[in-house]
Amino acid sequence: MSDRRSTVEPGIEVLLEQPRVTLGDRRAGLLTHAAGITRDLVSSVDAMKAKPEIRLTALFSPEHGIRGSAAAGEQVQGGRDPATGLPIHSLYGKTKKPTPEMMAEVDVLIVDLQDIGSRSYTYISTLYYALEAAAEQKKRVVVCDRPNPMGGLVVDGPVLDPAFRSFIGVAAIPVVHGMTIGELAWLFNAEFHIGCDLQVIPMRGWRRSMLFRETGLFWVPPSPHIPTPETPLFYPITGLIGEMGTLSEGVGTPMPFHLVGAPWMDGRALQAALPPLTGVAFRPLTVKPFYFRYVGAEVHGVQIYVTDPRRYRPVETAVHLLAQVRRLWPAEFQWHPAGKPDQLKNVDSAWGTDRIRAMIAAGRPAEDVIKSWQSDLRSFRRVRQKYIMY
Repeated sequence: MSDRRSTVEPGIEVLLEQPRVTLGDRRAGLLTHAAGITRDLVSSVDAMKAKPEIRLTALFSPEHGIRGSAAAGEQVQGGRDPATGLPIHSLYGKTKKPTPEMMAEVDVLIVDLQDIGSRSYTYISTLYYALEAAAEQKKRVVVCDRPNPMGGLVVDGPVLDPAFRSFIGVAAIPVVHGMTIGELAWLFNAEFHIGCDLQVIPMRGWRRSMLFRETGLFWVPPSPHIPTPETPLFYPITGLIGEMGTLSEGVGTPMPFHLVGAPWMDGRALQAALPPLTGVAFRPLTVKPFYFRYVGAEVHGVQIYVTDPRRYRPVETAVHLLAQVRRLWPAEFQWHPAGKPDQLKNVDSAWGTDRIRAMIAAGRPAEDVIKSWQSDLRSFRRVRQKYIMY
């Protein structure tokens, strides 16, 4: 038991105070992962299992597994949880949507997932499919809210074109949505006509201006390459770039998602070419990745510093970086590795459109690319406002 207590109470703790008020005597399934914890570092699985008034009958696992050991993209196996003996149904394996067989012993599905605030992160896609399955199977969903580690102020990037819908972009929202997972649940359920019997358990004490460190909560990496509560600030800048497979985003170094580089780059030249951008700064660096892309090679580029996380625009920053890398090294710049044209699908899926790639490839100024998504972003902001809880 920790002696540290946060002023922010996650939704799971609010639920656990009086579980019968929400759950009654219904059989409950729990969709969670390693980052689903109480303020005392007890897993949501164990905390619920310890409550005799909760009929916990099944666990549901997103990407990376219930205990967080699976790598990115690695299929998660079902089975039984060694700690509780409960069956684990994988939602990142043969199916990504709860089947009637999985839900047979469940009346209400509790969702307790720590998201990171970016569209191209699979937990919110798992949430979307869970809502759909519950609506189809006449089951109830209770979402226990958690902080958006980026805060709730920044909204940026192109809104997903439905033609590019995928599991890393399942709904027409922007790359950075500025919402909690509970707020997204309300938006998904209403705006995409899912119609699930939905309840969201709000947090106590959270404000939209809060970054994760300000919540006082312990950080558990929701995936292996999101090691600190600051990493989500960088993910929407360089995660989009990393999908190309030709530039390093820092995965394989001690700074995942904090940099952009390649063996053929000149970090000083790139730093000099970048315009002043609100809330970010850059320095030249050279690193040698221990694993993943460019293992053992010297990678030159820039390290990114987020100096004002409430005002910066991560996706705009990504566009400026790509535009300058393409301008400075046109011969070396490639959207996909040699012999792997299918990688373009990953790039367009992450951006939610092929328009950004086409404009940068054509040499259009970064300002024009950024302008191209502003109308859709304004429309989303209006819709988003209906579901803001804090």
